[in-house]
Amino acid sequence: MHATPKTTREALAVFAGAVLVAGSVVVGPALGRAADDNYRTGSGDQAPADRGTSRRIQQAIVNDKSLSTSAHNVKIVAENGVVTLRGPVVSEKERDEVAAAAKKVSGVKRVDNRLDVASR
Repeated sequence: MHATPKTTREALAVFAGAVLVAGSVVVGPALGRAADDNYRTGSGDQAPADRGTSRRIQQAIVNDKSLSTSAHNVKIVAENGVVTLRGPVVSEKERDEVAAAAKKVSGVKRVDNRLDVASR
């Protein structure tokens, strides 16, 4: 399901194959793997230590083959050891497992789990 753009800026961002997040354009996955990694891990404007934390979490989640493709593609943003997880997952159990994987990564002080369980 696609959201309807509410502003001209959002419409232009969607039309250009990008995603508008908090007033800044973040390149979407259609423009390459590096762009996709920056979007999913929020690394476009993160400090180096936070980028490393986000990437370690992403790798831990992707390496868990019991998780769904949706879980493998959640957005991960780390800032000063606080990690925010966003996106859809298939169940409450998976929501908890993704958060637990993030908590195990060194450098993580707290996880703000904003993952949504997708309705089927």
